[in-house]
Amino acid sequence: MYTHLLSIATTLPSTNISTASLLSELGGKLSPSLVKTIQNMGVENRYSVLHNVREIILGKEEMQAATTATELGALAVKKSLACADVAPDQVGLLIAVTNTQSRLLPGLASDLMASLHGILKPDISIINMQGLGCAGLLKAVEVAQWYLFANPNKKVLVVISEAATPYTIKHLSCRQYYSFREIKAMADPSAEQLAMLRSTEEVIQAFLFGDGAVALLLGSQNNRSGASFGSICHLTNENPDDANLLVMSDGGTEHPAINGVPQYWMRREVPRRGTAYAEATVKALLKQPQLPINHLSQAKVCLMHTGSRKILDGVSKKLGLSPRSPQVALSLPNTSASSETSGFRKEAIYQVALINHNTFYTATRDFSSEMRSPFRIIVTPPAGSIAKPRR
Repeated sequence: MYTHLLSIATTLPSTNISTASLLSELGGKLSPSLVKTIQNMGVENRYSVLHNVREIILGKEEMQAATTATELGALAVKKSLACADVAPDQVGLLIAVTNTQSRLLPGLASDLMASLHGILKPDISIINMQGLGCAGLLKAVEVAQWYLFANPNKKVLVVISEAATPYTIKHLSCRQYYSFREIKAMADPSAEQLAMLRSTEEVIQAFLFGDGAVALLLGSQNNRSGASFGSICHLTNENPDDANLLVMSDGGTEHPAINGVPQYWMRREVPRRGTAYAEATVKALLKQPQLPINHLSQAKVCLMHTGSRKILDGVSKKLGLSPRSPQVALSLPNTSASSETSGFRKEAIYQVALINHNTFYTATRDFSSEMRSPFRIIVTPPAGSIAKPRR
């Protein structure tokens, strides 16, 4: 059974800031090696819910938000419903996915229902899926599949909204920041070096992440003119310590007291382990007998989640895809699970493998006249416009 994408819409905040301008304003605070690391990530721009990003980083102003994850998500829902031939009262389930909800309780789904009062019926089912990192999209799609199997005449709204920059954009107050390689080459480990490592992590996060929202309207109609979700493979904490690769402990019951902005920590092993998870799940997916392909070379397009250039290159190598031959477009930052949806808008495709910590297969008609090679890798974030599958 396929779950069909009836419409999709994305929303971005109005604040846009380029990597080049941030590097220029930080002047000589970043070592040449760290500047090279940032440039190699391939992220040229980011959108933020904050309207004073430069002033925050330079320590001139306190944080001022222009919008929230809830507002971005609600606008994406309105756009998605507007471009689908579906009445809002056909929606039976709202799934809200985020790592950066506007407030801990009651959660994004409840806040969205309040923002969409009069549009969505108040008696529909809602599910909050929070804290799933970049894997939230496919988990939400799988839950939608279960619901649509039991309720084939209903529709499901999946909303993914992230406002990460209030956590990752902060005053870079140190006199000098160094790359991980430079810090590793220093003398014996010390408390000062540990502080330097954390400072470098803060810089990387400020340049890597951005904000945005996407809403997908899903149904069970047998309509093969648009994208369709099929099999999904999962892999969680293959090594027990992988649970600590990406953490935010502040505000949880173990560390309920928060001193300033909660700190998000991302271990340096993330590219290596992320690559391993992608390789394992793709290989597991390709073994499934119901798939019409058994090797990625048979896919027209591979859509990779925008983790970073290092992760993309690692995944490409492990899966036998040369990072030099496919077209890789990574210009905007990681917006968590919402990063993965843009490929549906950018290409009308026949066979797709989307690579993440989870993997799915989806089928659509082939409308592209530009596919000259067996596969292409397209890595782009939401671009703030509405798209509807061609009919």
